[in-house]
Amino acid sequence: MPGIIKVGSEAPAMNGEQDRPYFHLQDLEQRSELFLAQVRKQAAEILAQAQAQAESLRQQTIKAAKQESLQAARAEMQSETERRLATLEPFLQKTMSQLQQELAKWRMEWETRSVGLAVEIARRICRRELREQPQIVLSQIEAALQLASPDDSIELRVHPEDLKAFEPAIQALVSRVSSVARTTVLSDAQVSAGGCIVRTMYGQIDAQLESQLARIEEELLP
Repeated sequence: MPGIIKVGSEAPAMNGEQDRPYFHLQDLEQRSELFLAQVRKQAAEILAQAQAQAESLRQQTIKAAKQESLQAARAEMQSETERRLATLEPFLQKTMSQLQQELAKWRMEWETRSVGLAVEIARRICRRELREQPQIVLSQIEAALQLASPDDSIELRVHPEDLKAFEPAIQALVSRVSSVARTTVLSDAQVSAGGCIVRTMYGQIDAQLESQLARIEEELLP
């Protein structure tokens, strides 16, 4: 009968096999399990490394794709912006020209209103001064007569109220300033109070307050 190898027993030496080693079945199983465990571990490590490399490659690919997409998007945006700017440039130039025209128009209107306001303020101040110092009319008459002299014939027109209030002073002023010329003093309701009109053979001198302010306003207007 053939010999049976039992666990924990020693097999008899047969046929000159006294020096051959005998293998324990449990040892073979343990070694097999250990080997399989090592193989599984190595396989798992290889798989993990492969997965890590694949993920790294995927991330790099995604990053490169994003970078390329971003650069392409930027280039497209820049191209679109330049195209739109080229389209808008004539409109912008036209708009700027219109704005400049409106600004010039507004400035002229503002200056006109400012001058008008200043003249109106001056008119009110002069009127108040005339009410408080009606003898100012004498200064106006004297200045006008000096501009008109010398002349052979002078016609002085003043407001009736001024002539009534200052007739002696006006006559004395006329005699002093235009002693060479023949001067006629007339009452004229068309002449504003505080002013006068002097007419000569060469023309007319308007020394009315409104006329003087109107000339000032005309010179100040743009």
